[in-house]
Amino acid sequence: MEQLMLQGNRFSLTIQRKAVKHLILRLKSDSELTVSAPYFCSRRDIDQFILSREAWIIQRAQRLRHQRQVQQLSAVGQTVTIYGKARRLETDGTLKRSRMDAERLILAVKSQDAAALQQAFDRFARQSLQQEVQRLRPRWDDVLMKAGLPLPVFRFRRMSSRWGSCVVNRQKITLNLKLIHYPSGCLDAVLWHEYAHFLVQDHSARFYALIHEAMPDYAARKALLDGKM
Repeated sequence: MEQLMLQGNRFSLTIQRKAVKHLILRLKSDSELTVSAPYFCSRRDIDQFILSREAWIIQRAQRLRHQRQVQQLSAVGQTVTIYGKARRLETDGTLKRSRMDAERLILAVKSQDAAALQQAFDRFARQSLQQEVQRLRPRWDDVLMKAGLPLPVFRFRRMSSRWGSCVVNRQKITLNLKLIHYPSGCLDAVLWHEYAHFLVQDHSARFYALIHEAMPDYAARKALLDGKM
C-alpha cells in the first residue's frame, strides 16, 4: 500500500490488477483510494488517471469526511448527532430502554466499551426511526393507496453505500440506520424516494419528475445527506 498526497490530503493508495477494460477509481473512505487497472496498463497511465480525477477525489473525500463526522458515535460524555442536533451521550445500566431528551441521549447499557455502545445505539436508532417512519408515512401511503398498490413493510439496518432500498414485488423497504443522524426531512426524502419506486421502477426523468412534484426541495434534502451543504 502506497501513500499519496493530493492538495495537502493524504491517501493510502491500493492498485489492483484485474481483468478489466478500463481504469476504475474508488474511495473506500475519506483517506483510502483504490484503483483497479487492466494488466496491460502502465504505472504512468495510472498516475495520469489519478491526477485527471484529482478534483473529484478531493470533493468526494470531503463529503465522506463530513458524513463520518456527523455519523460518529462519540465517547460517553461527548456529543452525538441525532436528527441533526448534537446531544450529550450518556449511559444508564438501570434503564430497560434508551431514552432521549432535548440535550441528552441516554443509552440503556452497562458497559462503555465501543462494541456495547454501538449495539445499544443501533437498538435506539431502530426504535426511533420506526416511530418517525410511522409519523411520516401516511402521506406516502395515501399516494400508493390512490394508485391501488399495497403498502410496504419496513426494516432497518446499517448500510455502507445506500440510504435506502426497496424490493417492489415483496413490498419491502429497507432504511439505513445512519439516517438517525440527519434532520427528519432527510429521512422523509429517502422514504418518498423508495415509495416512488413502487410507481416508477427506475431513475428516469419521469421518476424524478414525480419526486420533485411532491417534494420540491428534494434536491436540498439529498444534498444535506450527501454532505454537499
